[in-house]
Amino acid sequence: MSPAFLVPGVVSPDLPSAFAHSAAYGDIVAATLALLSLASRPRGVGVVIAWIFNLWGSADLLNAF
Repeated sequence: MSPAFLVPGVVSPDLPSAFAHSAAYGDIVAATLALLSLASRPRGVGVVIAWIFNLWGSADLLNAF
């Protein structure tokens, strides 16, 4: 699955908007967690945020399927 389902006009208009919204917000949260883990990498909390990012990203991917 590619991220093309979020681009208007690329896919069928039959795509449920609830799915598109949940996928988009899940990706935004994952990207934010990834950036936070990079910013706090020198401290120990960066490792914890990286684990949270990995768990969230995996759950978001499974939700998309």
